[in-house]
Amino acid sequence: FKCKMAATAWLGPILFFALTSASWIAFIIGFGMRTNWNSVELDREKGEAFFFWWILACGGPAVTLGLLLFPSVKSPFYRAPLCFILTLTMAAGGAVLNQNFQIIDKKKTYEDFIFVEAIGASMYVLFQSFHLPWIMLREIGR
Repeated sequence: FKCKMAATAWLGPILFFALTSASWIAFIIGFGMRTNWNSVELDREKGEAFFFWWILACGGPAVTLGLLLFPSVKSPFYRAPLCFILTLTMAAGGAVLNQNFQIIDKKKTYEDFIFVEAIGASMYVLFQSFHLPWIMLREIGR
């Protein structure tokens, strides 16, 4: 009986991990299509314009993996920075969404990467916004 409860306790985090990972991968595909898969092409001026894209691209997998391990690590030195980086990546996802939906709203035709980035970023923000509160509620219930 304890083994079954332990398996179901990890089912939710693994499901959220899979969903946020898939949405992050969709965002990365869109970002790669935007830059033609060539990071050298992003010079300093364009790199500054894509600041929030890079935050989501680099911070996304770290936060996703960190939230998977969140229930097993009790240290505040682990949890506090993780929550800060989660907030930062979700804000970056919101900035990406804002920019892409402004382009979609203004233009009748747009490149495919804008749609792929918007879907990936919106799903990432959506799943992460459910992931952390779900984990926190489970921790309070223990």
